[in-house]
Amino acid sequence: MIPQRQTKRATAVATWMGNRAALALADALLSAPPAKSFIVRPPAPSGPLLWRCVLPLTYCKPTNKSQRASRWKRAADLERVYDKMSEQHGFHPRETVVPGHPIVHCIRFASAPVDIRSDWAKDPVDCLVRSFTQTLKDGTTRGRKGLGFLIDDRQACADIHAWWEPAPPRKGFCLIQVFASE
Repeated sequence: MIPQRQTKRATAVATWMGNRAALALADALLSAPPAKSFIVRPPAPSGPLLWRCVLPLTYCKPTNKSQRASRWKRAADLERVYDKMSEQHGFHPRETVVPGHPIVHCIRFASAPVDIRSDWAKDPVDCLVRSFTQTLKDGTTRGRKGLGFLIDDRQACADIHAWWEPAPPRKGFCLIQVFASE
């Protein structure tokens, strides 16, 4: 039997650098001009920064990796993202949503670009929406947990921008920022 050769990529495991280190790296990378000519950053929001958090890349999976997952697996992934964001928010949702038309920036810092249509920011943006519980006709209830920043993630309710920025290999993360409208 021939032993299988492990590739360098398979043995290299990304370790989570921590929130403070990730925020410091994000500030350093965003203060410089875009590293690639095709990166188009949205204009700087005029409203104040209300909140920001960082998530490991494994929490923000592209759709092509999550679309074939079973329903319970998708729910478990969303719960994991919510728990990580709630921990950084202080474990309590907001009492009121952000008035006006809030602006959300989702920035994926990774060594390799992701497809622009991959919708990797879906779960974090879903966690920014307010919580709700609904009773169905048969008496069962369903609901969603949320941090309460947005009424809904439709374009009419929030201005959401998602893009990629290059980062050193194995130091990737996602930065989620919420700004108030003017």
